[in-house]
Amino acid sequence: MSRLEKDALSRKFDVLIVWKLDRLGRSLQHLVTLLSDLDRRAWRSSPSGTVST
Repeated sequence: MSRLEKDALSRKFDVLIVWKLDRLGRSLQHLVTLLSDLDRRAWRSSPSGTVST
């Protein structure tokens, strides 16, 4: 488990921003597992297409 995963699961931060979901996981299986773990902890995601100016 990566440091990012450990910190996310222990709620050491409130917001995690990634440009694309494929940058979050090392493989599809890793990404699915990570998102499943986060889902059990009531995480939320912003819809794609969010624009900041």
